Amino acid sequence: MKEMTILHLRNPLGWYGVEEVIATLAEGLKPKGFKSLIVSLENTHHSKSLFLQTLEKRGIPATRLPGSGMALLFRLMNYVKEQQVEILHTHTYKSDLWGLLVAKGTGKKVVATVHGWTDSNRKLRLMGKGNRLLLNHFDKVVFNSKHLASDLKRLDPFQIEIIPNGIDLKKRFSRETDGDATAIPFTVSTPGERLAVIGRLCPEKGHPFLFQAMAELTKQNPELKLFVVGEGPLQGSLIKLAETLRIADHILFTGYQKEIGNVLSLVDLVVSPSLQEGCPLALIEAMAYGKPIAASDVAGIRETLGGYPKAYLFPPKDTRAMASAIRLGLSSQRDQEERELSGPISLPERFSSERMVEEYARVYHELGMGIIEG
Repeated sequence: MKEMTILHLRNPLGWYGVEEVIATLAEGLKPKGFKSLIVSLENTHHSKSLFLQTLEKRGIPATRLPGSGMALLFRLMNYVKEQQVEILHTHTYKSDLWGLLVAKGTGKKVVATVHGWTDSNRKLRLMGKGNRLLLNHFDKVVFNSKHLASDLKRLDPFQIEIIPNGIDLKKRFSRETDGDATAIPFTVSTPGERLAVIGRLCPEKGHPFLFQAMAELTKQNPELKLFVVGEGPLQGSLIKLAETLRIADHILFTGYQKEIGNVLSLVDLVVSPSLQEGCPLALIEAMAYGKPIAASDVAGIRETLGGYPKAYLFPPKDTRAMASAIRLGLSSQRDQEERELSGPISLPERFSSERMVEEYARVYHELGMGIIEG
């Protein structure tokens, strides 16, 4: 069977859940007869961003095509023709727009994955509304959770696919550290319990509410520590907030951590104070490690954690309820094995990378049959 070429378009903000899903797809689809190409639309003066560097280390072909307007459109269309791309696969706002324009200009099939919408400010709300309208014109729209699909009622049911995010336990937690991540100074012997919040430092992730909960928790638990894992535009304001709340000594900003297993092996509980989510990869990874999880009771998180016995949910923005959920989770963990024995244990089948790759392969094949018939 002839190899099918898939082009993933992404405008990355670093290396987070969306980027990991794209890489996992590229790796998993290769032995199934697919050639995956990845184009980054980021406008940066750096020759290689974290996104491109990480893909290169994993042996995944990727390139950057910066620009705007008609120049970018023609550059993308030429790339699609030169690489004999058959299906475009777009990921979030900017890539959805350019991917659809390129598909219409080249006659290619196009599929979008909806990873979630952000409504934290007026600009993003307007972009989200525009994106929802744009998705009506795609051949297929993949949602990583049912609740996201329910938000788009205008789509034809034949356009919709629901494919939860998946991870490969062996690959995700067994890569050797290459020294490109910030070191974590706390060792297993450091006294006190440890929490982690993992994700981009942006408004929809709800970090300020967790910091307020920490101000309450540390009064009764003065050795409690919090790892803030990730980077983003709110880092400066969060550092100031920690100082204002007098909890700076309890907070460690670790920056980007490639080896997330190193973080999970060191902590007692994972917190997700998000105000909205799709299918959060960080929580899937925490479940794989069997960690207690204190998380906001929002639709995407509720759907992801459904049936997980160590989940403690609280109303979003409710700092007192969050503190209580964290206490309950820590209490449940105290009877478990020592932290140094912690490691990935198991994962529900619905979150396996094998299942995710198979379902995307089916979507591509269905679109490919349309190409042949056309």
